[in-house]
Order: sequence, then C-alpha cells, then structure tokens
Amino acid sequence: MNSIVVNSIRGYQGWFNCEGDGSDLGWAHWTRNRRKPLGPGNVSVDLWPDVSEFDADELFETGFQHQDGSVAKARLARYAVNLILSPPFACGTL
Repeated sequence: MNSIVVNSIRGYQGWFNCEGDGSDLGWAHWTRNRRKPLGPGNVSVDLWPDVSEFDADELFETGFQHQDGSVAKARLARYAVNLILSPPFACGTL
C-alpha cells in the first residue's frame, strides 16, 4: 500500500511573517503583495493552517472570516512557544 495513504504528513513552514511582528517584512509568504493586508484577493497559500492549538499571543488577525463569522488568524512562524507533534513524529520515527 502506498505510504502516503497510511500516514499523515504535516508541517508548518518556518518562514512566514505577519504584519506587526517587528520584522518589517509585512505578510511575507502569506500574500502576493506582502505590504497589503492578508485577505481576499491577496493570498498566496493553498491551504489554511489549523491554528486552534496555538496561544493567542502567537496569532495575528487577517482579513478573512470563518463560516461562523469569527476572524481567521495566522501564526507567526518565528514564535516557537508551542510545538505540536503527532504520530509518527511524536514517536521519534520518520
């Protein structure tokens, strides 16, 4: 059986910046134009990350909304406060 079918592959790219993070890089890697707000019409990511397990101080508000009307938030990659591991990575095997 193909290993991609049996395993779950996850990752969080570590070079994403957010406007207001102190780096003066704007929304680098999130958007087509990093100096404009992250929102409809200015996005370069294909999938939205699940940030539900991160602390509020690691998240930045965007111009997007979830279906329930709440503001969608993005995570600043340079904050390494939390690291979420799940099998097989939590077991130390790759």
